[in-house]
Amino acid sequence: MQGGTDLILTPVNWLTNLTNN
Repeated sequence: MQGGTDLILTPVNWLTNLTNN
């Protein structure tokens, strides 16, 4: 379950990072 959540959160995380920058 943790791995599945990680796969979804990872792209969202860097996408938000790009938007913030």
